[in-house]
Amino acid sequence: MVYDYSSNINLVIITKEEYAKAGVVLTEHLCDNVGVAFDDEGLTFRAFGVSFIPFCVICDDKNRAVWCGNGITLDKEIIKNILTTKSK
Repeated sequence: MVYDYSSNINLVIITKEEYAKAGVVLTEHLCDNVGVAFDDEGLTFRAFGVSFIPFCVICDDKNRAVWCGNGITLDKEIIKNILTTKSK
C-alpha cells in the first residue's frame, strides 16, 4: 500500500532485531521511500511506548504522531484521511 502513496509518504521499518538476524529480509524491501532502522537497544520502542508488534506510528510533516496502532489495521481509507487532514 505504501507504493500507492509513494509521492506523499515515506515508510521506515524499525526493528529490535540485530542486522544479522533480520537485515537481509528487511533491506531487500528498500526503495526511495522505504527505509529500515535497527533499534537493537530498544530506545525508539521505549520512546513511543511500543508494547506490541507490529506497531505503526504515522507522523505529520511537523514530526507529530498523528496515528499510532497496529499496522495491520491500516487501510486505504485511514491513510487517505491522514493525508487529507490539514496539520494545525
